[in-house]
Amino acid sequence: MNTPITDRLRACLAAKLGNDWREYIPLRLRADMLSWIVYLAEVGIAAKRKEWTEGKKSLDASELASLGSWTMDLESLVTLVEASTPIALPPKKGKKNHR
Repeated sequence: MNTPITDRLRACLAAKLGNDWREYIPLRLRADMLSWIVYLAEVGIAAKRKEWTEGKKSLDASELASLGSWTMDLESLVTLVEASTPIALPPKKGKKNHR
């Protein structure tokens, strides 16, 4: 059986950063890939919220904290993307700009 991608990523981060994963790492990825990853994370957070709330009137403090923390991490990506991208991308050579 293949090792889950999450486990492989965690092993890589542990090898590179030790036990302190709260480090910024230089990363370059396609915008569409980032958008897809964030979409999947949002869907996962919503599914976890639904799972935790089934049969309950409210979430406990640790569940609320986890959901809040995950959401804040995703929201911080927007700020990081805004800070790392130019205001407007120049049109690619040979392609019309359809904006």
